[in-house]
Amino acid sequence: EVFSSFTPGQLQSTGNPLDLAIEGKGFMCIETPNGERYTRNGEFTRNAEGYLVTKEGNMVLGENGYIQINGENSSINEKGEVLVDGVSIDKLKLVDFKDYEILRKEGDGLMKVADEIDVQENLTEAESIVRQGYIEGSNVNSVREMVDMITMLRSYEANQKLIKAHDEMLGKSVNELGRI
Repeated sequence: EVFSSFTPGQLQSTGNPLDLAIEGKGFMCIETPNGERYTRNGEFTRNAEGYLVTKEGNMVLGENGYIQINGENSSINEKGEVLVDGVSIDKLKLVDFKDYEILRKEGDGLMKVADEIDVQENLTEAESIVRQGYIEGSNVNSVREMVDMITMLRSYEANQKLIKAHDEMLGKSVNELGRI
């Protein structure tokens, strides 16, 4: 079965003030050409107009719309408030879901709500802390996954040999009975 694991990964320091990680549950909201999407990938940058965007150029949403950072000193605190020159200009739009089963992968680290589901009924407030200068690493242990894959391959090979031996026995039985 293919499924998405929503357990948080380890936070990795980048030193980039526009990199954001969520500690705890929740997602950041992104505006794409296909509508609002959700991500935990906080590798953001500023575009030419000063808007906070993803690497793909999609706008990061705040509670008041797109977040535009025009000023010398900008920071984002643990509550997700965007401060420019010491003044709060907006707050990141952070959401969480009652049931993660309704989320579908879309690519580029983005998730969407399944088409037949009402988004507003399933939204809850995110109980999380925003960490500036960090990104979230993978929640998958690659060594463990490789060991599991090798174990499954060996199991497959053993079953294949068993089927071959069974097939040879049936062939022998048919040939022996055919002589009688």
